[in-house]
Amino acid sequence: MGASGWSYVTPWRGSIEETMAALQSEVFAEYFSTWPQDRRPADIAELWSGDERDEDTWAGFMGAQGTHTILDVRGLVPPDTRVDYLFNTMRPVPVAEIIETFGHDKPTRAEYEQLGDASPLLDDDGSWTGRCLVLYQNGLPEAVAFWGSSGD
Repeated sequence: MGASGWSYVTPWRGSIEETMAALQSEVFAEYFSTWPQDRRPADIAELWSGDERDEDTWAGFMGAQGTHTILDVRGLVPPDTRVDYLFNTMRPVPVAEIIETFGHDKPTRAEYEQLGDASPLLDDDGSWTGRCLVLYQNGLPEAVAFWGSSGD
């Protein structure tokens, strides 16, 4: 199927974890909305259930094909996690990288949207991973940007 990038900016919902969970629920509902009821998983937990080596299970589907969306991410890891341990994870951008890019640690949505596609900040950690960045308005969290890539 090949690799494909994905990105989202979604309203802040109390924490990065809560924001990602809400976004994944929205993407799940949209992604599977056209699938016949008897051929789709009931929820995100079922989407990752089964033997990842068996393509007849949902986990096998995710391992072999995935959705090429944020659903291919299973959870958050700390910003300082080594990149070679990141398969199917979302990693917040480290503070030092935020400051290097924006000159401060609370970027706004407008500043994020002004980044060019070539900005190193927008690099992902490799296929089947993502990164995220909290965006601020008047010093308070307003939204979270999520981006990554899926596929080979």
